[in-house]
Amino acid sequence: MRFWFLMVLVWSVAFECSVRSEPSVAGGEVVFGWHFAGSGAVESGEHAALKEIWRLEESRHVGALFAERLADATERQLFGFEAPRHPHRFSLVRSLVGELLNAESFGEIVASGDGRYAIGLAVKLSSADAERWDRGLTDYFASLAWEQPRRNPVGEATDWTAANREWPGYLVRFSRAGDWLLFGAGPDRLTRVPRWQLGLVQGKPPSELAGGAVLKLWGHCDSLARWLAGVPLPSLGNYTVRFVPRAKGMRTEATLALGEPIRFPLPEWDIPRELVNDPIVSFSGFRGLSPQLEKMPGLAVLARRKFPPQFFSWARTFNLGRSSFPIFPLYYAWPIPPNEVGITNVIKDLPEIIGSENMSEGNVRIAMRAKRNEAHLLLQPPLTQPVIRGLTYTDRHFRAIGLFPLGEKISPVPEALYQQLLGDDRLVGYHWEITQNRVDLSRTLLQMVSFLFGKPQLKADAPSYRWLIAVAPRLGSSAVTRITAPDPGRLEIVRNSTIGLTGTELTLLARWLNARSFPWIDRVSLSVWNINQSFIELPGSSESDAEVGR
Repeated sequence: MRFWFLMVLVWSVAFECSVRSEPSVAGGEVVFGWHFAGSGAVESGEHAALKEIWRLEESRHVGALFAERLADATERQLFGFEAPRHPHRFSLVRSLVGELLNAESFGEIVASGDGRYAIGLAVKLSSADAERWDRGLTDYFASLAWEQPRRNPVGEATDWTAANREWPGYLVRFSRAGDWLLFGAGPDRLTRVPRWQLGLVQGKPPSELAGGAVLKLWGHCDSLARWLAGVPLPSLGNYTVRFVPRAKGMRTEATLALGEPIRFPLPEWDIPRELVNDPIVSFSGFRGLSPQLEKMPGLAVLARRKFPPQFFSWARTFNLGRSSFPIFPLYYAWPIPPNEVGITNVIKDLPEIIGSENMSEGNVRIAMRAKRNEAHLLLQPPLTQPVIRGLTYTDRHFRAIGLFPLGEKISPVPEALYQQLLGDDRLVGYHWEITQNRVDLSRTLLQMVSFLFGKPQLKADAPSYRWLIAVAPRLGSSAVTRITAPDPGRLEIVRNSTIGLTGTELTLLARWLNARSFPWIDRVSLSVWNINQSFIELPGSSESDAEVGR
């Protein structure tokens, strides 16, 4: 299922890269590249859980929805967001997307220096399928009033090019090389198609799937962020990702270049053991990533006092119990200096972080309870009750944030979990989860957040929502991700899981499919959070902050 998300994203550009313009990135730079073995490799592999998920009826419905949404997106990008559906072109694109997902394919999206993009696509097809693509693409560009393709017979096949006078320098290329169909669109000086064709004829494909991988990705994070959302990510550079199915799960291997280097030595782990209550369904720890996180869009506002050198997150077992509202036992904590334990300074910073313009209607009130050295965000309606707290344990001090109050009774987590963080001085990140539980938590939490801030929710009858419900019980017992820094400018990520995604990632991708801007990311919508707040002091909130900790 992950492959569907990745492949359809690429397809949406095939016909629109010629007209889309975004902030400039380096000329000739690969924004996004892929090599997918095709659904046949998944069906014939040893990965039982992946095959079971792939064959679900809900998976078929999601695949059909992807094709429909991308067919619509192509029309919107060519003629405007409110453009009506063109039945003939819609049918052509929807049909070709379905075939693309089943076949082996590779390609690259390349950025020019002037904000334009080109795509090269190679698909391994039978002669009959290739002829159908030929006819379909010819019909598509004819319906757009492009010049009739100039055809050049090559053996039993036909190569052709097409152009449009309104876009000088742009060219569409179609060619064949053995079993491979090649297609390119965009500024012709950027095209990969002639080079790929020559290599395939010589038996030298431009990409290979080694070591049993079914999917390989590569590109540049900063360029990809500019293309998808129009925002820069200067702290991240080139990336590569490989997905290798195993009999009992998926192994994911990735590398990521950093624009801002890791600073060694990394801080010693200071794990908040006193705060983490069992049973838990996930636990994470990160260190040494502050310079990168502080430059992330959306996180910069939280970094006014700099990101902590290390931080931790965990989630407890999620259930509704007897409450009429869901409970979100999700927590974050990080070590702090002794002079920052008092909650008063945090309270003073909250209006700036939240936005002073949102603090006038009383839908959220900030309540301080000095004796417990904590602040509560009292929401109306009371869907959850976020808590911020300062705690001291002997000579160790922590700031803790939770979407539900921290429990007072500690049921210790097995020490073996914490030991996974120790003993590797290059480890910068670790994440463990029971993915089924994290899907349930993330799905419900994001629905609540969407309701609270007036964002679209996933409807219960939406194919992607039904798919999340169906797939969750099939995601295995756990997923583990380790992030290391072999040198200051590079991260290596290894994950062992069921299908290569965490519960939160699955939920976000399902919601992304249902976003009105799909496949692009609407950065304006994500930057506006219209929730109204007012500050109050509860009785007793003026008491001394001397009582710190439990």
